[in-house]
Amino acid sequence: MELKFQPKNASITMKVVSDAFPKGKQYTLNHLVNDVEPKVVETLNNAFGMLVDGKLTATEIHKTDAVYTEE
Repeated sequence: MELKFQPKNASITMKVVSDAFPKGKQYTLNHLVNDVEPKVVETLNNAFGMLVDGKLTATEIHKTDAVYTEE
């Protein structure tokens, strides 16, 4: 049996509400660094908001600790 190491990482989920998606549509970016700074999130939200047709209404950051799995 061997343990396999998976490094820490984070993902960010942004919810956009528009005429086409009145309940909102989620966009997720995966494999981010685990220590995402609030200023970087704010910059990303501003840039992402300019790329989509709608209003960015929510942002969630999901962090993952180091994981060891058995193979």
